[in-house]
Amino acid sequence: SLVSIEVTPADPVIALGTEAQMKATGIYSDSSKKDLTETIEWYSSDDSVVTVNRGLARSKARGAAVVGVQSGTVSGSRPLTVTDAALVSIQVTPVNPEAALGTNRQFTATGIFSDGSAQDLTQQVSWSAADGSVASVSNEAGTRGLATAYAIGTTAVSAALDGVTGSTGLTVTAAVLVSIQVTPETPCLPRGTTK
Repeated sequence: SLVSIEVTPADPVIALGTEAQMKATGIYSDSSKKDLTETIEWYSSDDSVVTVNRGLARSKARGAAVVGVQSGTVSGSRPLTVTDAALVSIQVTPVNPEAALGTNRQFTATGIFSDGSAQDLTQQVSWSAADGSVASVSNEAGTRGLATAYAIGTTAVSAALDGVTGSTGLTVTAAVLVSIQVTPETPCLPRGTTK
């Protein structure tokens, strides 16, 4: 049975106009854990400050509110603070990575704000690649920041939000043989025949 629910991250702080993904982890009587983020009911103590749906907290005004979840008599919550800090810069990581031809590479955008705080903005920024013939970067929900390598070469990968842009380089290298697959897996041949 469900014993408790842990809401993370602890004491989140987000800037006005941004979002933050919260997570709810159910802890059961046999000590097992389960991610309940997408299936449990979320609430905010003050919708004028922050709203929350499936763990995604959206800031509405400067202030503080409690973001939590409820499942029967079991609940969990965290205080969340919305600041009016301004976005100063965006850091794109990993820095200058390589990707083999035909593979993908996930990038992350971290916003640095005027109050010194840092926030993951991967799902909010607009992604782009300077040379689309070398690689593209997804702006689709669920794959944002995922680069796909098309041709050998180098391109800049950028993340932009509210007039602030951060970038890094991506080098696409020649594809490398990773494995050999022999098929069919379990062939059966009558004596004297070939396959």
